[in-house]
Amino acid sequence: MKRIENVLLWWGSKVVLLAISVWVAAIVGIFAGAWRLRWPWILYFLATVIITALVIQWTNAVRQRYIREAPLPRFLQRKLRETYPHLSTRDCELVERGLRQFFMACLRGNKQFVAMPSKAVDALWHEFILHTQAYKAWCDNALGFFLHHTPAEALGKKARHNDGLRRCWYWVCKEESIDPKAPSRLPLLFALDAKFAIA
Repeated sequence: MKRIENVLLWWGSKVVLLAISVWVAAIVGIFAGAWRLRWPWILYFLATVIITALVIQWTNAVRQRYIREAPLPRFLQRKLRETYPHLSTRDCELVERGLRQFFMACLRGNKQFVAMPSKAVDALWHEFILHTQAYKAWCDNALGFFLHHTPAEALGKKARHNDGLRRCWYWVCKEESIDPKAPSRLPLLFALDAKFAIA
C-alpha cells in the first residue's frame, strides 16, 4: 500500500468524528450568538455530508482491495503445513483465501463480533497473530482496528457466538454471491474443514 493511501486511510477513519465535532461546534456557536444562521449553512451542511460519505466509501474500497490483494507473510503457509501436514500448497492457498474472506466479513461487520467457523483458517489466523507487528500493521490497513483472535466456533449455547457465526455466514455468502437464506452451496470459509477432513 502506498504511503499516501496509508495517511488517507488514517484520516479517513477519523472523518466522521471530525465532521460531527465541527458541526457540534457550529451549532453551539449559533446558540451562543457567535454566528447567525443563514442559508449558506445548509450548503455547508450538505457539502459536509456528501464529502464524509465519499471519504467513507473510498476508505472501505481501499480496505477491501487491501484485504483481497495485499500479500500475507510467506511463513504462514509453512506454519499451517506444520499443523496440518496433509495439506498441499494449493490447499494452503485455499485456507489463505478463507482467511481473506474472514477479514472481509470483519470489515463489513462494522466492528461487530464475527466468529471464525473454520479450524484450518483459525490455525492460519493464530499463526499470523503471533507475529504481532506484522498482524497489527495488517489490521490497521485492512480493518482500521486491531482484531483480537477468538478460536473457531460452532453453533452452541452462547448467543454472542451464534450471532457472530450468523454474521460471518451472511457476509461470506454475500462475498461469493450466494443467497444466505437459500444457499446453493457452502461458501469457502464454511466448507474448508470438511474439504480437508479437519475435525
